[in-house]
Amino acid sequence: MRVQRFRSRQSNPSLALPFIEPEFTGKIVSFPAPPVSETHVPAPSSEEAPNRQPSRKPRAGSETSSQTPQIGMAFPSPHTPEETAWRVLAVAPLRLRMMGHCVDLAFLTGAFLAFLTPLPLLGVPLSRNPALLGGIACGGLVLVVLYGSLFLVRSERTPGMHRAGLRLVNFDGSPAARRQRLWRLIGVVVSGGSFLLGFLWAALDEEKLYWHDHISRTFLTADH
Repeated sequence: MRVQRFRSRQSNPSLALPFIEPEFTGKIVSFPAPPVSETHVPAPSSEEAPNRQPSRKPRAGSETSSQTPQIGMAFPSPHTPEETAWRVLAVAPLRLRMMGHCVDLAFLTGAFLAFLTPLPLLGVPLSRNPALLGGIACGGLVLVVLYGSLFLVRSERTPGMHRAGLRLVNFDGSPAARRQRLWRLIGVVVSGGSFLLGFLWAALDEEKLYWHDHISRTFLTADH
């Protein structure tokens, strides 16, 4: 067949030369097309998957995304709980506190007289000798410290507080710690040594507190 075409081209040179395509005599096997289905994208492996941290609640003060609803900001109160505790537990009335002070003062006066009684018996004249007066004053101070250490610091309540139905608490309403009771004893010495100005301050103070109340951050309340 190829020879016949070649001869025809030789006899007629003006005949256009067609592109000769090779004839494929082999058998063509057709395969059916795969059915159309939803392609499944395999999940990335653990090595290819990016490291994802578990969702966490943002801490206070941290930046949040634009999709997160804004949380209301709670501003702290200008008054701390310690500064407003007298509104939770009322300060004992001055009448009850004065009753307790008078009982404690009676015990201290009796102990002080018992301290001075042996001096005349020992031949020590109770004159206006500055050294003697200073010694008596120091003895009275030591007596007050011993009385407060025995009853207030160690036993948490003096006889006057027990008689008037008073108890000592700190500014958050809980029972005063031993350290605070010790500071209160030091404050009592300061309040009494300043010509009782620390005690008289309760008449002018807004919360009716003494100096030693502010120093030790404790106060007396009624024992209900």
